[in-house]
Amino acid sequence: MEDKSIREIADELHKGGWIIALLGAVAMFARLLLSSDKHSLMGWIRFITAGGITGVLVYFALFNVMIDPMLKSVLYSISGAIAPELFELVIGRIKRKLF
Repeated sequence: MEDKSIREIADELHKGGWIIALLGAVAMFARLLLSSDKHSLMGWIRFITAGGITGVLVYFALFNVMIDPMLKSVLYSISGAIAPELFELVIGRIKRKLF
């Protein structure tokens, strides 16, 4: 299978891939509901947004990977649920490289 251009992938995201952002955001929302940690409204919004963004990033990473669609949807949801840890890991590595 040939690789699709960024434009084609963006068109696919626009047609129905936006649901991926919803999967990541819902997974993060569920995690916050199950957590005993207290967060402000702004914290909830930040975490849920991070879950959606992470879901979309994983969507782009797995776009041409040939695996079962159900497994892909599980990966999108899990990535959304662990978004804060992923962001902390990436930011920590960037800081270590720069400073």
